[in-house]
Amino acid sequence: MSNKAQTTPADPEVLSIKSSVNIATIEPYGLRKGVYLSAIVAAIGGFLCGFDTGATSGVLTMISFQEQFFTKDNLEYLQGLLLAFFLMTAALGAFFSGYFCDRFSRKYTILGASILFCIGNVFLVIGYNLGLLLAGRLVGGLGAGLMT
Repeated sequence: MSNKAQTTPADPEVLSIKSSVNIATIEPYGLRKGVYLSAIVAAIGGFLCGFDTGATSGVLTMISFQEQFFTKDNLEYLQGLLLAFFLMTAALGAFFSGYFCDRFSRKYTILGASILFCIGNVFLVIGYNLGLLLAGRLVGGLGAGLMT
């Protein structure tokens, strides 16, 4: 025989003596909208990073885009720089997002991050030179990082 203590299921009446609530009569809360909303908002940050990187990779391979913004000498370097700027500032934004959430609340941090991401995409849309594209990637990456 083993010397281990034997455990038996707890009796609801005994538990109700120790606490003021009888756990046998507790009704489950059910599905809460706030839990789902929080999960969706948290997933949006990861979606933004993945979607933006995937969409940019497709654009970087277009011949017309390469001819307008790059030369044969700096093609690989600038393509990597465009991708790295977004990911670098996204990592920076993710690092500081906890501080901003504590300081300004999650609601306003997510709102500000969304605005930054939109401003970065406006730079990308109006970007007629490489400087605007790089600025858009920096600002958009910061917004996406704060969103995570």
